[in-house]
Amino acid sequence: MVTLLTPERVLLVLRALVTGSLAIRVDGLEHIPERGGAILVCNHSDYADPLIQALFSGRRLTFLGKAGMLELQWLRRLQSLLSSVDKSTIEGGLVELADEFLNISGQVLFDIQQSLTPAEDPLSQEELDKLCQILRDGAILALYPEMKSSPGAGLAPFSDLPVQLSRLTGLPVVPAGIIGSHGLSSLRQWLFGRNIGRAVVYSIGEPMLFVPAEDISTGVQKLHGQVARLCRRQSSRASM
Repeated sequence: MVTLLTPERVLLVLRALVTGSLAIRVDGLEHIPERGGAILVCNHSDYADPLIQALFSGRRLTFLGKAGMLELQWLRRLQSLLSSVDKSTIEGGLVELADEFLNISGQVLFDIQQSLTPAEDPLSQEELDKLCQILRDGAILALYPEMKSSPGAGLAPFSDLPVQLSRLTGLPVVPAGIIGSHGLSSLRQWLFGRNIGRAVVYSIGEPMLFVPAEDISTGVQKLHGQVARLCRRQSSRASM
């Protein structure tokens, strides 16, 4: 059978599903560099945040976060359900198409989370060097720097990792904020229709560069303040 699906087409399908179910607004996309490395820093409101960023940032992202943050339980359940169905009762082409879609979807979403590592553990020098190399190779590294945060809570204090990486590589930090995503990963919310049409605003601010001469704690405070301002600005827009 001729392959109709590719990872790019799966992303298009996922983007269409999300935009068809939610009122997504993206502001400041021009602030993400078209090429070259950068550190994308965002608040964390829900486990759906990485999917929103992956679909609407305009570039492929490499994520760093808590190991296991993106468990693909829903995908495993769908694959298990498909394998348990009596395929002899279903038209063959549909079964093959469903198999292919689930497999490619798994590959795409696994690729999104491939660089996850425990954010609460201090990074070794080897890990820090690896992240710097990823950035120098031209990747957009997406970070959720809030320390001991939980989805839905207010903006927690930031770790200094984004500022460290910018100082070490000379690459910019791009602040961002997401408002309205809390609860998107809840199956109950979807079953009761509470997420349909929900307004979600993803806003990206101007890049910030941190130099070694600047005090690192001052840089962290500036970055935290910028992300907080983006979240406040979005909150007023989402309520309009």
